Amino acid sequence: MTTPDRDEAAVRMALEYGGENTPALTREPVFVWTNAEAALDRILDRATKAEAEVERLRAEVEALGGVIGEQRHIAEFREDGWGLQHPVECRPNLLDCPLNIAIQEDVDYYGGPPPEGLGRFVAVLGDEGPEYAALHPKEEG
Repeated sequence: MTTPDRDEAAVRMALEYGGENTPALTREPVFVWTNAEAALDRILDRATKAEAEVERLRAEVEALGGVIGEQRHIAEFREDGWGLQHPVECRPNLLDCPLNIAIQEDVDYYGGPPPEGLGRFVAVLGDEGPEYAALHPKEEG
């Protein structure tokens, strides 16, 4: 059984060298043409599937656009410390994020969580430092 890659190679060789290097061309031109058509059909089928996959991925990226472009940080203050979930735009330098630095300064100043207390908050960097808004239960996750 031939594979698409071998069929494609045979067609390329037949077209490139012709004549004595490809006896199938001179003895059985219909067979070679049929194989060439089959190889072309397989190539076109792969291209159609690839285009469909590109469209699917494009739609997925558009759907994520609201999440990716959101610039939303989630700060979590616990008894044992704190953490910050960054939006994609902060990567690859998470520790250089201005909000990360400001929250650390707040934690150092208060000796623990800010006055908002323990929990999960949407955090933004305001004019006078970090500002926190409590997450509603349906937003958590």
